[in-house]
Amino acid sequence: MLHDHLWQQITEPGERMLCDMCMSDRAFERLGRSLTLADLRPCGFNLFHRPDSWFDLFPLREEGPPQNLAEWQAAIAEIDVR
Repeated sequence: MLHDHLWQQITEPGERMLCDMCMSDRAFERLGRSLTLADLRPCGFNLFHRPDSWFDLFPLREEGPPQNLAEWQAAIAEIDVR
């Protein structure tokens, strides 16, 4: 769900899962900020259940498009083709 380098920063070695609330809390504690859409991997999981997916919900609290908008658009196009 997150880019690997961010996951490694917010988890303990060997941790494999965190709920969304714990993941947000850890990001704030360890990164000093909230997670953004750019922190999420553009993948089917984060696009699941549109229009209420993480892709749709994260931008509601952000200003402007994510830095990796082109990656998200490619992931959406790939899923729409299937």
